[in-house]
Amino acid sequence: MPIDIYDASCSIAHGDGLRSVLRPRVEASFLRERGLAAHLNDLLSEGQWPDAQRTIAQDLRARLDEAYRAGVGPGKAGENEQYPLLARILPCGTSTEQIPSDMARSIEAGLASHVAHSSVLANPVLQRVLVSLRDKLSTSSEYTGEVQQEFDAVLQQILMFCSDRQNAEIRDLGARGTYLRAPDPSEADLQSDLREFLKGNLVGAEVLSEVRGVSTGRTDLYVSLGGPAFVIELKKHEGAFSPETAKRYQAQATSYQAANVRLGFLGALELVDRPGPVPSIEECLWHSAYVPEGSALARHLIVFRVPGRLKSPSSLR
Repeated sequence: MPIDIYDASCSIAHGDGLRSVLRPRVEASFLRERGLAAHLNDLLSEGQWPDAQRTIAQDLRARLDEAYRAGVGPGKAGENEQYPLLARILPCGTSTEQIPSDMARSIEAGLASHVAHSSVLANPVLQRVLVSLRDKLSTSSEYTGEVQQEFDAVLQQILMFCSDRQNAEIRDLGARGTYLRAPDPSEADLQSDLREFLKGNLVGAEVLSEVRGVSTGRTDLYVSLGGPAFVIELKKHEGAFSPETAKRYQAQATSYQAANVRLGFLGALELVDRPGPVPSIEECLWHSAYVPEGSALARHLIVFRVPGRLKSPSSLR
């Protein structure tokens, strides 16, 4: 939708005309889906907009900042919306039925294209891992629709986190990355680092730590993008963290799914004194399904390990 719409005022003879009708809707759209606000920031930084449109966009950005400071938060689509992506960015109480059908279809198609593009990773190895994990998750009856989209968003960020923490130098990460080379780091170090990573990259998501009252316990990380919540259980593991050793944590990690969607994450800070390189990224993430005793429903986990006690390549034998 052209940014000029935000400044529209010529279709009604008196007063602010369309501006008074459209401005609140456009502002609410960006408020309810902060990813659009981030996209607006990117466009403003490119420096390729005509001056008139740049002025309008900067005005919108300023008004959004005022609303964020006032505590306005994101929302989510209704269950029966015909255009779910469009519904996510509409003001509360507004239905897609209030928008001309051809316009709604066009906007929905554009949003769908944006979502599809954002799920493609530039690194072909990471993309291959992502596709493989998603294929294995397809055995879950709950991995569909909005749940799938939101789980994929978290999964993609965790994959990128695992890759970055194997590649980044101390000078890149600063103090937050020192635990990766420490002899005896804590689980809390991984929890804090991953929380900050997800908060910075999952725009509009709620990322909380130590949430109580979930399956009578306390979660390590609790992530919600406005729909279902996903729990990330974290461990500090001395020795190689393999699919076999990870099984000892399955019951606890899947217990948080009892009253929620049966999809979650289990991650480990792996502490091994290796003389050689750490495992490849393809060996650091895998899918696991677990059926609790007495149940017929499988609970699904994406398991990942973050190697610790990292050494520089020049020090390896």
